[in-house]
Amino acid sequence: MMFSSGVAFLYPGYASYKTLSQKPASEEDLERWLMYWSVLGCIVGVEYVAEWLISWLVFSMAVVFCVNHLK
Repeated sequence: MMFSSGVAFLYPGYASYKTLSQKPASEEDLERWLMYWSVLGCIVGVEYVAEWLISWLVFSMAVVFCVNHLK
């Protein structure tokens, strides 16, 4: 988990910083890193919502199971 987080955030963060600190920055490099962060942000957002929905789905199934067996 730590390695994947490092690969997903640390290196791209460093590379983005290097690209932004260049004078003038390459349009191609800026576009590449902006696309990377946009896609990563979308993936993290979808993952967050999916995790929340799945946790509620499992919880609701457990409640339904308990209610049906208590009758």
